[in-house]
Amino acid sequence: MRRPSAALVLTATALALAGCSGAAGVEAEPLEGVDLGAYDPAHPGNGLWLIPGEQAIAEIAEAVRAAGDVRYEGSYTELVVHDDPETPPSPGRTVSVTFAGDPESYEASLAAGDLALDVVVAEGAAYVRGNDAFAQRSGLAAARDGFVCLASASALDDWQPLLDPSLLVEQLLRSAEEVAVMPPAADAETAELVMGGSESPTGHLTVAAVGAPLPLEFLAGDGSGDGRFSFAGWGEDVAVTAPEDLAQGC
Repeated sequence: MRRPSAALVLTATALALAGCSGAAGVEAEPLEGVDLGAYDPAHPGNGLWLIPGEQAIAEIAEAVRAAGDVRYEGSYTELVVHDDPETPPSPGRTVSVTFAGDPESYEASLAAGDLALDVVVAEGAAYVRGNDAFAQRSGLAAARDGFVCLASASALDDWQPLLDPSLLVEQLLRSAEEVAVMPPAADAETAELVMGGSESPTGHLTVAAVGAPLPLEFLAGDGSGDGRFSFAGWGEDVAVTAPEDLAQGC
């Protein structure tokens, strides 16, 4: 499993022990983007909090891609803003997902408003089944009776990034104008990415502070809506097979 920030931690440690100098009388250039002031020898961890938020997002996304299989579930509920400023926003459409696998082979259940569907991607083919609303709007009438083999997995593009772990995490984090990683306590196994600034945060992502910085929980809420996602089983194999109850084969 990739440990993406180990080099940063080792470099920070070396610079700190060497007094940030190389050869005698020559001052070393500071490592770009690394906040040595945030380095704590009592908690070297993966060092995610030593780098800027944008770089941390890239490190997390790469760790997710390298981790392989994962299980996650979550939802996002939109808030409807009314024309009358005295009327408070009300809950709108909710989009939810459960997912197990990786982007190339997975099982998932999705819902958006009155639409509901199950997806299986296995052995190079994609299959869907859904409720009446999905069957009607997708034009796949047989999908209400069982799984329908799709001509191309690109037919699922409208449901991205919910069906790709790294894309999902990236989009959740990049929805904020500002992201910062808070230094964890010395004995902590997790670190927090705060979205929207420390004075008025709109959400946070909890990631592993030791080893690869893999996501564990996401919580957010602002004037546009609120969401929650949880992640587990990173790197644990998920066996996915093609469905047997086919209403329409490939």
